[in-house]
Amino acid sequence: MSTDAKLRIQVFSRWEEVEGLRPEWDELLASSSAKSIFLSYQWLASWWKAYGDGKELLLITVRDSAGHLVAIVPLFEEERRMGGKFPARIIKFVGDGTTDSVYLNFLIRAGEESKCVPAILEFLRERPKWNILELNTLSAEAAITKTLVDHLSQPHWRVIRKEVPRSAIALPNTWEKYLAMLSPGMRYSVTSKTRHLLGSFRVEFRRSEDVSELGRDLDRLFALHQERWQLAGIQGAFESKMRRTFYELLSKQFLAKKYLDFWWLNLDCQPLATEFGFRYGETYSRLQSGFDPKFRQYGVGEVLRGMVIKTLIAEGTKVYDFLAGDEPFKLRSGAKKSSLINLRCARSRSVGAIYLEMIKTRQFAKSILTTKA
Repeated sequence: MSTDAKLRIQVFSRWEEVEGLRPEWDELLASSSAKSIFLSYQWLASWWKAYGDGKELLLITVRDSAGHLVAIVPLFEEERRMGGKFPARIIKFVGDGTTDSVYLNFLIRAGEESKCVPAILEFLRERPKWNILELNTLSAEAAITKTLVDHLSQPHWRVIRKEVPRSAIALPNTWEKYLAMLSPGMRYSVTSKTRHLLGSFRVEFRRSEDVSELGRDLDRLFALHQERWQLAGIQGAFESKMRRTFYELLSKQFLAKKYLDFWWLNLDCQPLATEFGFRYGETYSRLQSGFDPKFRQYGVGEVLRGMVIKTLIAEGTKVYDFLAGDEPFKLRSGAKKSSLINLRCARSRSVGAIYLEMIKTRQFAKSILTTKA
């Protein structure tokens, strides 16, 4: 099954079997070139418990000749219809499909990519019955992503590649240097709105650090987020019970690991703005936010974000990551754009390959029509 006889591949189909890997998983994550909190055991285990119903786990591990764990590839299989019509079996990353996760990838010990990637891809290529392999939200900067792209370019694979935007702020070492990165208008907005709040209200800036208050804070996050979006006529992210369950499971584990950064801005003792994120290494990832829309004129969300960034800089954090998207407010806050990579793959001379060729043809025809227009 493997292109390297010294590697041993094993498949886990039940998460209960995976729990024994937890100590090795943490060590492998720390040594991987694709290290990301979204590949942590805590993130993926919580996601699977919340979203795993109806999916078939396909978690692959690779060990070397000495029995050391050198790779984990957390995947699942599910039934779907290609083009909304044809029944198909799809393989995806655990964590994909719910807009919660980014930077999903093969988790491989740095330096072992060239050995593990061909072995894993050959294992998948020989696995029967599936049609499409979706590898979404790959970090364009990770060494493992380049290795994957190179091996998937071989003739026995058919691949569609799509790049989607992400944005992040490279934080300087002082708050003053950060302010200097902003446009004069944005810099004035951040400082003047902060001064106005401090002069008009009793302001409290805090971080959720007590497990006994975590459930209450999560309920407030859900309510503030939902209220803001529902007023705009949009169904909020926390309408989903599965997503609320996921955040509840995840927050407890991240708080215990000291990964959780769950921030609050209280005015006159009332929690009016929140930002839900987490830190791994020198990177802070902002996942969700919410604020009371009645206080929009005070810029409470913007003020809170500024307070968070100022605190992160003081604590030595190097990156404030907005994750997916390049909305204008992110760029105004000093973020730079880059890309995530989505790959849809199929075996050559297969039904999946025919489907991908149909997609490519439609995309080409659309681009021609757009150009002519």
